Amino acid sequence: MLYVNPLEAQRSSTVPLEQQKTQRTEKALQEYERLFLYQMLREMRKTVPENGLFGRSSQQEFFEEMFDDYLAGEMAESGQFGIAKMMEAQLEARQKTPGLLATTENKGLPIRNTAAAGLALQKNDSGLPLQSTGE
Repeated sequence: MLYVNPLEAQRSSTVPLEQQKTQRTEKALQEYERLFLYQMLREMRKTVPENGLFGRSSQQEFFEEMFDDYLAGEMAESGQFGIAKMMEAQLEARQKTPGLLATTENKGLPIRNTAAAGLALQKNDSGLPLQSTGE
């Protein structure tokens, strides 16, 4: 699935480091989209009823896997699904605000009234909930 060219590193040594990083990120995102589309095609193929005329052989399954891989690669390269573009936009947004996901406020909604929710929580020495008493 992931096609890696070992000679690529030798050729890219003349390219600036920032441009190499951008190219590698784009390639990784495109390969991720390819993998997603390949899995989608495999699952779609499972829904097709089998034809009793020719039967099912390991050679046919191998050909279908190769064909699905090729189709997934072409669809990912075209960029029409936009999965790689969306992920790239999310990565850029996360790089602009690195502390966004690290704050404790974003970990969930607090329960304000545990008695009304039917929960009685015991607290340990740190003040964090330890376990539910199940009341």
